[in-house]
Amino acid sequence: MLLLIGPSQLALSQSKTEDRHLTSPQPWSLFRANSRRTGSTSGQGLPQFNRVRWQFKTGGPIPGSPSILESLVIIGSTDGKIYALNLKTGLEVWHVAVRNEYAACTPALFDGWALFGDLDRQLHAVDLLTGVEKWAANTGNFVSSSSPLIVDGRVLIGSNSGQLHAFDLLTGKLLWKAQTDHVIASSPAAEGGNVYVGSMDGSLYSFGEDTGKENWKFETDGPVSSTPLVYEKNVYVVSEDNRVYAVRIATGKAKWKTRLAQEKYHGPPIVSQMTSSPCMWDEALYVGSTDERLYAVGLEFGQVKWKFKTGGKILSSPAAVGGLIYFGSADGFLYALEAGSGVVKWKFGAQSPIRSSPAVQEGVVIFGTDQGTVYVLE
Repeated sequence: MLLLIGPSQLALSQSKTEDRHLTSPQPWSLFRANSRRTGSTSGQGLPQFNRVRWQFKTGGPIPGSPSILESLVIIGSTDGKIYALNLKTGLEVWHVAVRNEYAACTPALFDGWALFGDLDRQLHAVDLLTGVEKWAANTGNFVSSSSPLIVDGRVLIGSNSGQLHAFDLLTGKLLWKAQTDHVIASSPAAEGGNVYVGSMDGSLYSFGEDTGKENWKFETDGPVSSTPLVYEKNVYVVSEDNRVYAVRIATGKAKWKTRLAQEKYHGPPIVSQMTSSPCMWDEALYVGSTDERLYAVGLEFGQVKWKFKTGGKILSSPAAVGGLIYFGSADGFLYALEAGSGVVKWKFGAQSPIRSSPAVQEGVVIFGTDQGTVYVLE
């Protein structure tokens, strides 16, 4: 059940003028930028930080990530609201309040639709321009962090029931559901008629997109809460066993696996639990860790190319645009590193831990903080 709060008439009028033709997907309208969840797009990104374009305060921490379609930014907060904000001005266009007062999952946007799950066991589809609900579908259990994927007229989402659901985009009708052995916190990725998703049972699954039939199951030694990345003949996934895996799409067998270092510093060893989802740029994967490091890992052989130490845990999933890697840290900084070397290009101090994964478009970087603030940097 959603409660639509009256929109700002000024912002709504302005948005209708600017967004009348929201008819095609664009980068960052989905979590990790696209259906393969690569966390990367073409374009220039933000090679140099100049100023804060605007900031918007919500009533709770923002662990989820923004999604963008044309001039609208849609983002959820633990204050129980999903917000639609004007990308140019930061004005609120509308917000909807969810029944359980927790709306932290990253929305998916497409062709006038905004879709998101929450703890009321529902997948919600609302009108992108007004926030008016179009339909709601039962997910069998809470949706803690799985972000919807819109592909081929279907909406795919995981839930704490351990099931991956496929719904019809137009009607919300359940098309199929596939069972794993534990909670699905991972967001599904799709390519070539197949869907890939991680499960807290420690496995990466491949299902047929049309029927939900299981193709294969690849087991790791820890829960898989991060989102898989699909590129060419492999699926890349991060497990909380502190390894990154390259899994062959054709067979479901490992091409390589790399254990990322657990090093001693300031006394006791830091146990690196990998929940950050990878991005890719120029034949490398980039992934954050709770050992406070961002790692660059070669796509072909899995070798660690470099690692960069921050001052806090990295739960934010990095984004790659224009040769820079953007990510947040619990140390309160949003970093932009050179992809080839790990050298800091620039960083921005948000004065709050950052779990939110940034969305990057031409000339702007957008993210939320644990203090509940949405920032747009330019």
